[in-house]
Amino acid sequence: MQLFSLLLSLFAGQLPPYQKLCAQLKDISGWKVEKCEGTNMTGSPMAYRSYNKGNKHVEAAIFCGMQQAMGYWAPFAYHMQVDSTEEFMKTTTINGFPVGIGYHKKDKTGGIIVCLDKNAQQHRAVFVLNFRNMSWEEALEIAKKFDWKAMEKLLR
Repeated sequence: MQLFSLLLSLFAGQLPPYQKLCAQLKDISGWKVEKCEGTNMTGSPMAYRSYNKGNKHVEAAIFCGMQQAMGYWAPFAYHMQVDSTEEFMKTTTINGFPVGIGYHKKDKTGGIIVCLDKNAQQHRAVFVLNFRNMSWEEALEIAKKFDWKAMEKLLR
């Protein structure tokens, strides 16, 4: 058990504090932005920020730690594509980053998950953009406004 705690603390030491994660969740032009919030938990720092524009809403977040990151990525791990009358789900690669898109068509809500450690076998950090009252294509364009490469650099 002590070895596990030691390994966890060494791994946690490599992850940035939430304040550095918050610096990556920048303002989006034309959107009302809330203050960035976060938590420094051992091995799992995270930061999130909300954005509003009319009835449209997005929440951007960065989650670190293998358990959290792999949990968010799990629905996309098999690279399955689904397109039905109610749901759309797809895994793709954008600028070298694995990206998962999940969308509920009827209520126009969904999430976009970007694996930030794109060369790792097991993902230990993700950028998440949850959205409401918009298409997944519009949400993806918003997600692309964030600097995924800068986020990835924080993990090194």
